[in-house]
Amino acid sequence: MRKRRMVLGLAVLLAAAISARAADNFSDNDIRRKLIKESILRYSGQCPCPYTKKPDGSSCGSHSAYKGAGEGYAVLCYETDVTREAVERYRQRYLQKYQASREVVQKPGKRPEKKAFWENF
Repeated sequence: MRKRRMVLGLAVLLAAAISARAADNFSDNDIRRKLIKESILRYSGQCPCPYTKKPDGSSCGSHSAYKGAGEGYAVLCYETDVTREAVERYRQRYLQKYQASREVVQKPGKRPEKKAFWENF
Protein backbone atom coordinates (compact mmCIF):
# COMPACT_ATOMS: atom_id res chain seq x y z
CA MET A 1 0.00 0.00 0.00
CA ARG A 2 2.77 2.43 0.91
CA LYS A 3 4.67 1.56 -2.25
CA ARG A 4 1.55 2.16 -4.34
CA ARG A 5 1.10 5.62 -2.78
CA MET A 6 4.72 6.44 -3.48
CA VAL A 7 4.41 5.41 -7.12
CA LEU A 8 1.17 7.36 -7.45
CA GLY A 9 2.79 10.43 -5.87
CA LEU A 10 5.71 10.23 -8.28
CA ALA A 11 3.33 9.87 -11.23
CA VAL A 12 1.39 12.95 -10.13
CA LEU A 13 4.60 14.92 -9.67
CA LEU A 14 5.83 13.88 -13.12
CA ALA A 15 2.49 14.82 -14.71
CA ALA A 16 2.60 18.25 -13.07
CA ALA A 17 6.15 18.85 -14.29
CA ILE A 18 5.26 17.80 -17.82
CA SER A 19 2.16 20.01 -17.78
CA ALA A 20 4.17 23.02 -16.67
CA ARG A 21 6.68 22.52 -19.45
CA ALA A 22 3.88 21.98 -21.96
CA ALA A 23 2.17 25.22 -20.88
CA ASP A 24 5.35 27.12 -21.59
CA ASN A 25 5.70 25.48 -25.00
CA PHE A 26 2.17 26.16 -26.27
CA SER A 27 2.20 28.67 -29.09
CA ASP A 28 -0.66 31.13 -29.53
CA ASN A 29 -1.87 29.09 -32.51
CA ASP A 30 -1.82 25.88 -30.43
CA ILE A 31 -4.05 27.58 -27.87
CA ARG A 32 -6.34 28.97 -30.59
CA ARG A 33 -6.79 25.47 -32.04
CA LYS A 34 -7.52 24.07 -28.58
CA LEU A 35 -10.12 26.77 -27.88
CA ILE A 36 -11.75 26.12 -31.26
CA LYS A 37 -11.87 22.39 -30.56
CA GLU A 38 -13.42 22.99 -27.12
CA SER A 39 -15.98 25.38 -28.60
CA ILE A 40 -17.02 22.85 -31.25
CA LEU A 41 -17.24 20.04 -28.68
CA ARG A 42 -19.50 22.17 -26.44
CA TYR A 43 -21.93 22.81 -29.29
CA SER A 44 -24.85 20.41 -28.95
CA GLY A 45 -26.15 20.58 -32.52
CA GLN A 46 -24.98 18.86 -35.70
CA CYS A 47 -23.48 21.83 -37.55
CA PRO A 48 -21.24 24.05 -35.44
CA CYS A 49 -19.02 25.27 -38.31
CA PRO A 50 -19.40 25.75 -42.08
CA TYR A 51 -16.75 23.10 -42.77
CA THR A 52 -18.42 20.51 -40.52
CA LYS A 53 -20.07 17.56 -42.28
CA LYS A 54 -23.74 16.75 -41.80
CA PRO A 55 -24.76 13.19 -40.99
CA ASP A 56 -25.51 12.65 -44.71
CA GLY A 57 -21.91 13.65 -45.57
CA SER A 58 -22.62 17.05 -47.08
CA SER A 59 -21.04 20.24 -45.77
CA CYS A 60 -23.01 22.34 -43.26
CA GLY A 61 -22.10 25.58 -45.04
CA SER A 62 -24.61 28.36 -44.43
CA HIS A 63 -26.71 26.10 -42.17
CA SER A 64 -24.04 26.10 -39.46
CA ALA A 65 -24.33 27.80 -36.08
CA TYR A 66 -21.33 29.92 -37.09
CA LYS A 67 -23.18 31.42 -40.05
CA GLY A 68 -26.24 31.99 -37.88
CA ALA A 69 -24.27 33.90 -35.24
CA GLY A 70 -26.45 35.97 -32.97
CA GLU A 71 -29.05 33.23 -32.68
CA GLY A 72 -28.02 32.24 -29.18
CA TYR A 73 -24.70 30.43 -29.60
CA ALA A 74 -21.38 31.76 -30.86
CA VAL A 75 -19.05 29.01 -32.06
CA LEU A 76 -15.34 29.52 -32.63
CA CYS A 77 -14.49 27.91 -35.98
CA TYR A 78 -11.41 29.72 -37.28
CA GLU A 79 -8.19 30.91 -35.68
CA THR A 80 -9.14 34.50 -36.51
CA ASP A 81 -12.22 34.12 -34.27
CA VAL A 82 -10.04 33.69 -31.18
CA THR A 83 -8.91 37.02 -29.75
CA ARG A 84 -5.53 37.71 -28.20
CA GLU A 85 -7.34 38.28 -24.89
CA ALA A 86 -8.89 34.81 -25.07
CA VAL A 87 -5.43 33.29 -25.60
CA GLU A 88 -4.08 35.18 -22.57
CA ARG A 89 -7.07 34.17 -20.41
CA TYR A 90 -6.45 30.53 -21.38
CA ARG A 91 -2.76 30.83 -20.43
CA GLN A 92 -3.70 32.31 -17.04
CA ARG A 93 -6.35 29.63 -16.41
CA TYR A 94 -3.91 26.89 -17.34
CA LEU A 95 -1.22 28.40 -15.10
CA GLN A 96 -3.66 28.61 -12.17
CA LYS A 97 -4.61 24.95 -12.62
CA TYR A 98 -0.94 24.01 -12.71
CA GLN A 99 -0.21 25.99 -9.55
CA ALA A 100 -3.19 24.38 -7.80
CA SER A 101 -1.87 20.94 -8.73
CA ARG A 102 1.54 21.82 -7.26
CA GLU A 103 -0.10 22.83 -3.97
CA VAL A 104 -1.85 19.46 -3.81
CA VAL A 105 1.39 17.58 -4.55
CA GLN A 106 3.36 19.52 -1.94
CA LYS A 107 0.95 18.56 0.88
CA PRO A 108 0.96 14.74 0.70
CA GLY A 109 -0.08 14.19 4.33
CA LYS A 110 -3.13 16.47 4.26
CA ARG A 111 -6.36 16.40 2.35
CA PRO A 112 -6.12 18.70 -0.65
CA GLU A 113 -7.89 22.01 -0.26
CA LYS A 114 -8.00 22.68 -3.97
CA LYS A 115 -8.72 20.44 -6.92
CA ALA A 116 -5.79 19.26 -8.97
CA PHE A 117 -5.73 20.50 -12.53
CA TRP A 118 -6.66 17.12 -14.05
CA GLU A 119 -9.92 17.03 -12.06
CA ASN A 120 -11.15 20.12 -13.90
CA PHE A 121 -11.05 18.60 -17.38
